[in-house]
Parts: sequence; structure tokens; C-alpha cells
Amino acid sequence: MHISPTWVLRTVGLAASLNAHFAFAADDGFHFGLELRPVEIQSFPDYLPQIGNISVSLRTVPIHSGDPGAGNPAVVPANAVQPGSYVPFSFSAAPEIGYQPWTFRGGVIFSPAALRPQPEEASSGSTQEFNYIQGGNSRGYGAALVYYAGLVRPARTSGVFGEAEIRLDAGFSVILGYRRSTENVEIQQGWDRYDALETYKTLRLSSDALQQPYAGIRWIVRSGQVFNPSVYFVGGPALLADTPNPFGNGSHNSVRVEPVFYRGRR
Repeated sequence: MHISPTWVLRTVGLAASLNAHFAFAADDGFHFGLELRPVEIQSFPDYLPQIGNISVSLRTVPIHSGDPGAGNPAVVPANAVQPGSYVPFSFSAAPEIGYQPWTFRGGVIFSPAALRPQPEEASSGSTQEFNYIQGGNSRGYGAALVYYAGLVRPARTSGVFGEAEIRLDAGFSVILGYRRSTENVEIQQGWDRYDALETYKTLRLSSDALQQPYAGIRWIVRSGQVFNPSVYFVGGPALLADTPNPFGNGSHNSVRVEPVFYRGRR
């Protein structure tokens, strides 16, 4: 893999949130506030990582200490996985300033959780297994398997966003914005023993930066008080840039972007 970022234009991603909006108005038309989005769902159904040509080193797992041949290397023959969809759940906060119908805000995004690919007890989807005692990938009595899996997780670093909003009437407004967040693509290695997966170690294969300009609408209950609840829906095209780690050299990372875009990199 190259160490320089690779970019792809993605299809439309959507986000929705129930907001807590704290605003303070001044007599000269200026207003100040804080926007909190405690639960934000980002739907990116086209973000489907596919990892191919996975190097032998990433497919090599030492035999479990409780199995015959403990410590010897076992290599999973299959060299590709398709982890599946990734949908993060985010929390964001942003101070804001505005004048009359215009509001400008910028803040941070945290993604502590996500609907994301998980390792499976089978050679399917995100996971490839190898039965090093009996050969193949069959499970059952007498089987001893090693596995590796392709995973996608939210990065620990926060994302950022900026927005401009114009109020159309008492309840509705239009939002234009830009956001950037980071996810990590990882390879997890381990053992499948007694109908349970046991992790050996996890290696970060690359960091994917999702950058999206977006537009949308908001409906807000302007109570005349400091606290004003609202709900919004936004969407727009996005760019995906991934920066691989050197140890993944030789692997082929790609992201299937439905329905018409596709990007691959060697």
C-alpha cells in the first residue's frame, strides 16, 4: 500500500439529530448560543470497506497455547474480507454567533459508538478462519481454528464541523455545512475455540478520513426561552481519504461505493 492518501467521491450520506439549542439574544440583532446534538445518526450505506491481497504476515496467527503445536504459526489461506456497513452514532457541540436571520457555528464531533462490522464464528463477511488440525475452515468437534477479521471503528480523535444557517420563518431554516471525521480500518487476529472467539491482537491497517459538504433543513421550536429543541436532516456527497500503515504493504484496500463509484488502491 502507498502511504499517501487516496480520495474517492462518495454518494449521498445522511445525518439526523434531535438538538438542544441554547440561545441568548442581544438588542442590536446579534445572538449567541451553544448547539448540542446528543444523538446524531450518520447513515453512510455506501461505505463498505473491502480488503484484499492481505499479506501473509497479517494472516499468520500462532497456535493457541492450549492446542497441539502451541506457538507454531498457522496461516489463514484466504486473503480477502468484506467487513460490511459502518454507521456511526455521534455527539457534537458547537458555540455559535449570529446576526438577525444568519447563524454561524463551529464545533467538534465525538463518535463513541457505531453499528459496525464484528468478527464472526465462520469464514463469512468480515472474517476468514482456518482449521489447522483438520484443514479447511470447518467447525465442529475436534476443530481448532485461527481467524483474522477486518473491522472498522471510530477513531479516538474528535471530528470537526462548521455550519451557516439562515432562518426562513419562525420555525424552519436552511443549513449549509462541512464536516470531517476519522475511522480506523483494522485487522483482528485470534482463535475460534469452544464456540467463542478469543482475540490475539488487533492491528490498524489504515485511517479513513470522511469529509462531507452538506445541506439540509431544520425545524426548531422557538420558545422564547434559552432552551430551544429542534430536529434536522442533512445530506451531501463526501470524500474519503485513507492513509495506510506501512506494515500493511502489499495489501489492497478498497471501498465499494454504490451504486456507481468505486475506488481501489494498491
